Amino acid sequence: MKRNTRVGRDSLGKGAALRALAVTVAMGVVTCQQSRAADGETVDKRPNTLLMIADDMSWKDWGVYGNTFVKTPNIDKAAAEGVLFNNAYCSSPVCHPSRSVLLTGQEIWRLRDAAVFGGTLHKDIDTYVDLLSKAGYDVAFSGKGWGPGLLSPGGRTAPPTGRKSSLSGVLRRDANQPFCFWWGTSLGHREFTYRPDGRSLDTIELPPYIPDTLAVREDYAGYYQEVEAFDAEVGKVIRMLENAGVADNTILIITADHGMPWPRGKGSLYDLGTRVPLIVRWPARVKAGRVVDDFVSFTDFAPTFLDAGGVKVPAAMTGKSLMRILESKKSGTIEPDRDRVHLGLEAHPTTGPFEWWLGYMSCRAIRTPDFLYIRNYPRAGHRGWKPTQAGPIVGIMQKQMATDETVKRNYKLCFGLRPEEELYDVKADPHQVKNLANDPRFAESKQKLNDALISHMKATDDPRATGNGEIFAHYPVWCSKGKGQMGGYSRAGQLELFHHSKYAQWMKEN
Repeated sequence: MKRNTRVGRDSLGKGAALRALAVTVAMGVVTCQQSRAADGETVDKRPNTLLMIADDMSWKDWGVYGNTFVKTPNIDKAAAEGVLFNNAYCSSPVCHPSRSVLLTGQEIWRLRDAAVFGGTLHKDIDTYVDLLSKAGYDVAFSGKGWGPGLLSPGGRTAPPTGRKSSLSGVLRRDANQPFCFWWGTSLGHREFTYRPDGRSLDTIELPPYIPDTLAVREDYAGYYQEVEAFDAEVGKVIRMLENAGVADNTILIITADHGMPWPRGKGSLYDLGTRVPLIVRWPARVKAGRVVDDFVSFTDFAPTFLDAGGVKVPAAMTGKSLMRILESKKSGTIEPDRDRVHLGLEAHPTTGPFEWWLGYMSCRAIRTPDFLYIRNYPRAGHRGWKPTQAGPIVGIMQKQMATDETVKRNYKLCFGLRPEEELYDVKADPHQVKNLANDPRFAESKQKLNDALISHMKATDDPRATGNGEIFAHYPVWCSKGKGQMGGYSRAGQLELFHHSKYAQWMKEN
């Protein structure tokens, strides 16, 4: 039989009661909507969850957000059939930490090793996939899931995104069991190659600090062709859901893990690195064609999936369910207190193939409708951002800056050591290039933002709020110096390599 796609109109948000059958499972009591089919078979009416997550795509890179070069008909249609979010942020602009935040519903600084690129994700930190699995969901993933990093040091024996499978395989399983599926892809991640298709490259909008050359525009065009390939995947997935008869009762979230791989994008807390596209489509419960301005974060995803599935949200999760927004009939601002997001990044002196990630600085930020305020925590010897994952732009700028002072300033803007504080008026300066931190006219605004950021860091147990930030520099990470090898800085500050089976012993010593 086909999955029953009918669903009641009872809210699954806070303060609402599910008309449900209580089912006792290992993690506690789960309530789920069920009905009795004509043949006496019990049909589980809890919604399916499907996350489609692209790699390295900023919010402005889809047609529905106003990009005039890229063509994304399937994404645009999905937005028209669901909710489009204008202010969604990834919490941390590097793939491993951002995916850890999405899975756990917690700020990166609460995740210990998972805060640093290539670290592990400990099994004592709940993920929404773990909890939905315990509640009876079929959990699986395809493509790029959590990572890179080693799971065994954290005690996990299986991927935190579920078993590796295909969506078609999941759809062929028991029609009465809801599923939780992660559809990952590497589309958007370098390297990519531009294939001329007759379109003029003149309509591509470049940031003011990027040199305007044919090679740069072709690089952007190659990236946008990756965006269009992802759009084709979106169309494929929706057709698969419709053909299986489950599209109406499937929460489909379409997003990207962080921003585009260009200077001041990926690996930076500016909007180009942290502001991501977000569409939520759920025909059975979500009114179509809405546009929401509330600020939302990757920390909100896990509580939303759990809330929708009738599973209690753990107190450790710092995010907040989006169910009230999804079930609203309004556009614009739905929950006025969603007027900010908090962002974070941890640099780490990793080894092996990730040496080029050394350029990232540890930093925290708060983003509001009016401002972006950033606190940077440079380490001794840090010389600034390394020009990585930026394509031909780097070589072009290095050549031009020898004779062009403007390019020289822009190169420093992109790759130089950043000051302790940064403040940007995001409305007047959407590319966030004019730092107002030392402008006396904005002293009061800066102080309020600093106080709000520090208050949130303390409330969520950020070691950097209590002077213990150096702990992040000592977590060991996966490296390529032999199979299963890890590297970490000892208590004495010396880089040491060891096999992952020695993780517990090394941590105890260091």
